[in-house]
Amino acid sequence: MTTKEKLRLFDEATARLRKRSHAQDATAPDDRGWTREDLYEGLNPARYNEDVPRDAAELLKDALALSPEVRAALADSLLASLDVEVDEGAEDLWREEIRRRLEEIDQGAVKLISWDNARRHLRERLQR
Repeated sequence: MTTKEKLRLFDEATARLRKRSHAQDATAPDDRGWTREDLYEGLNPARYNEDVPRDAAELLKDALALSPEVRAALADSLLASLDVEVDEGAEDLWREEIRRRLEEIDQGAVKLISWDNARRHLRERLQR
């Protein structure tokens, strides 16, 4: 597969992910009758009360018991809370880096190793 084909596949996968995340209707109820709006409203820290678990392990246990859709929305909210500053050019820079690395692979400029070898090398470096 050429670099151009790999980049096309990457672009298509990225577009599908964006489309999927934007296509979710915030007003469409899930099987329990909850909407994404309901969930986000429930995640508003101003609405927390004394019943919210204080221990992170207990909170994780409760979160893992949620439906996949609600967990995804929760994860989205948590990740969004970490994005204090958005680097507008980051996506273009990552795309260029991926293109550069794919070209190096296609040209034989780099030697690929298996995940088992990579993991072994990483462990050796950490033990030094």
